[in-house]
Amino acid sequence: MLDFELYVEELKSTLIEAIQFEIPQAKKTFKGFNFRCPVCGDSKDQWKTGRGHLLLNKTPYMYICHNGDCEAGGGINGQTFLKEYFPDYHRQYIRQIVALSKESTELKEKRKIKAKAALYTVERKLPVIAEIGKPDITNVADFIARNKDKLVAMKSIKDYPQALDFCANRGLPKESYQNWLYVDDDTSYIKHRIVIPFKNSQGNMYFYQARTIIGEEPKYKNAVSDLRPIFNYYEADFEKPVMIVEGPIDSLFLENSVALCGVKYDTRMTNPIKYKYFIFDDDGAGRKTAKAHLEKNEYVFLWKKFKHDNNISSDKKLDFNDLSIMLKINKFSFDSLKKYFSKHLMSKALI
Repeated sequence: MLDFELYVEELKSTLIEAIQFEIPQAKKTFKGFNFRCPVCGDSKDQWKTGRGHLLLNKTPYMYICHNGDCEAGGGINGQTFLKEYFPDYHRQYIRQIVALSKESTELKEKRKIKAKAALYTVERKLPVIAEIGKPDITNVADFIARNKDKLVAMKSIKDYPQALDFCANRGLPKESYQNWLYVDDDTSYIKHRIVIPFKNSQGNMYFYQARTIIGEEPKYKNAVSDLRPIFNYYEADFEKPVMIVEGPIDSLFLENSVALCGVKYDTRMTNPIKYKYFIFDDDGAGRKTAKAHLEKNEYVFLWKKFKHDNNISSDKKLDFNDLSIMLKINKFSFDSLKKYFSKHLMSKALI
């Protein structure tokens, strides 16, 4: 039987996700969130002057409405509130704690200590909602201010044959890289690198990743930012299956794909994606992350099964750029790869 008191941090995180995505007009308060009550619909002002309060400053978390006639006037337990009004998020929470319930006794004891000392901490809130379902995390002015010394060194990639040749030799789609940038300034921190721009819904660059073409380490250098952005975020259709990879270049070889720029990411960015299919790199870190996602009931790519079916050595580490060249496929569709995704724990050995 699950001991829900051990998972108050997970409940709090899920409640915050639900409010920020489903009620973007909710006001952050020092105790939690304030918004129009979904129980009684207390205000005609649509979330602006609501009397509903989600209290997250101490446990147990509660929802309460200050409308005297509301049945939530006496308070509703946070988990019950999540289940009744945000069922999809509640199912996500249950799946998460079912997986966590298999932790060792030692870890559970640590959870008990944390649960007793649970204190409210301010969560970094995504700014505004630019379009339905997609939180707008862009701040172009801040990006320019913090990266202006590097931005001035960026030139059109079309002026640098060596950079164009690098992209062409890698088999990158020309329509993708022809508007990228390049830095040839020996004094720049990102010298001799192609610059992959991340653009918002208005077409403005708000982040970049700079990739070396001469074998320097690290291979990638990112813009100075507090964000954990997702490449192709504003171009992908979140109503269809989205293949989620680590690197922007790999995403160019997959239909309706986004890139996390690593294995760590902000789940509030991926939650709006209805059908998530993760393809982590074919390496140690990628396999470890894939197995962790499998335990959370997420779809992950089975590299070993794919290699077996395509007569590729199991020892050969590949990415979708390599596969595009090897298999002579310009862009992989979801339909052609869907049989290699699994969410079953028994599939761990095939990752």
